[in-house]
Amino acid sequence: MLGIFVAVQANAQNNANPGMLWKVTGNGLKQPSYLFGTYHLMKGSFLDTINVVQDALENTEAVYGEVVLDESPEGQQAMQQLILSKAMMQGTTLKDLYTEEEYKEIDEFFKANVGQGADQLGVLKPMMLNTMIIQIMAQKHIPEIISAPGPVLDAYVQKKAKEADKKVGELETIDFQISILYDSLTLEEQKDMLYESITSDEGAEALLKMNDAYMQSDLEGLYSLMYDETEEARMMYLLFDLRNINWVAKMPAIMKEQPTFFAVGVGHMVGKNGLLNLLKQEGYKIERIAY
Repeated sequence: MLGIFVAVQANAQNNANPGMLWKVTGNGLKQPSYLFGTYHLMKGSFLDTINVVQDALENTEAVYGEVVLDESPEGQQAMQQLILSKAMMQGTTLKDLYTEEEYKEIDEFFKANVGQGADQLGVLKPMMLNTMIIQIMAQKHIPEIISAPGPVLDAYVQKKAKEADKKVGELETIDFQISILYDSLTLEEQKDMLYESITSDEGAEALLKMNDAYMQSDLEGLYSLMYDETEEARMMYLLFDLRNINWVAKMPAIMKEQPTFFAVGVGHMVGKNGLLNLLKQEGYKIERIAY
């Protein structure tokens, strides 16, 4: 993690890192609000040395995330129970979705990486297993980020707000978010994604490229990684575009009530239906703030 801090500080001194923070003004706002693009695998300690982000948090009265995150043991347990209720298949198992040879490959992969095979994990939807694969790849390829102490970025900024007795709000409910993740795609679509993740190196390569793009605040690179796969266009619309449109319908009232720091996944910033463009269309001035 020290290497990350050094890289960020060097970029800041050279004005080389354009940052993932934007100031929102105009359209009747009396005080600026801010948008911050998070990386859900990155720990919040990444922000300890980035003064402009700390200043934006200090100068706003509320923090809004995609959802309100409860890091307490009770909150985490409730989250896990909700995820399992959405992520389990009913009347179907992985054996019903794959050929015998494909099932064997999946079984061997999970036995090697998590100590449980397809027989134990077979009631989980393929999308749930795909999220497990992302964590497995992250532990293998970016361990310095995964193993860093403290909460992830999204939880970090909410924790800072709570400690300062500021309002913490959400742009959607956790129930809706989990439903979008696990119920938007058919099992047929999910099973193909899972099998490709296990049998291809493209996922690991994409993870490394996405990590580098985030550290360099490379929005164009992130957009290319996320949206170049046209066969996934429907999934990207459901996971990003549709939710962005819903959020922008809520954000003006939130910003009018108080200056707000919005922290959401950086993937929601980019593209025609990204938050940056949608807010510009609503008449707001968007100014990027370098680290």
